[in-house]
Amino acid sequence: MTESHNQFEHITGFKADAIGQPGERRFRLLVEAVDGRTAVLWLEKEQLLNLAVTLKRLMAVEEGAAEELGTETSGMATMPEPTAPDFDFQIGRMGVQYNDQQGEVVITAYSVESPEDSDLPDLSLLTDRAMANTFANDAIKLCAAGRPLCPLCGAPMGPEQHICPMHNGHGHLD
Repeated sequence: MTESHNQFEHITGFKADAIGQPGERRFRLLVEAVDGRTAVLWLEKEQLLNLAVTLKRLMAVEEGAAEELGTETSGMATMPEPTAPDFDFQIGRMGVQYNDQQGEVVITAYSVESPEDSDLPDLSLLTDRAMANTFANDAIKLCAAGRPLCPLCGAPMGPEQHICPMHNGHGHLD
């Protein structure tokens, strides 16, 4: 496993979550380790989507991984929100490593306050392939559940009337 300031080896819970209404949501990762430590890691929607896509690509690269993943990991969807997390920080950058021999995924997270040249992550998580795959599926659904996109310009449409630039400001879409 990658050396870090804090290591969550063999996590038991790993969940993507959003707080707020679409268009004003804040995204976070909820993590629980075997030893009971918890973390709330805040990140941007794009970071969450990139993490999920990266994990899905790693799973797809492993030939036959779809058969080996099996069913969803138990308890992930019902993971309680940490009341007093041991770690709570905004993610600046992340890294993902995959050990195909052991079927383990290591996710490293660097705080926005970490220096750019720091090689030592603030937190590293070790999970199995099945939990990483389930997390990625849930995270993609969470990111897609936001505001609908305009079919013409692709911009998010909110509760207010959308003035589409593809209609040169003259057409309104509901």
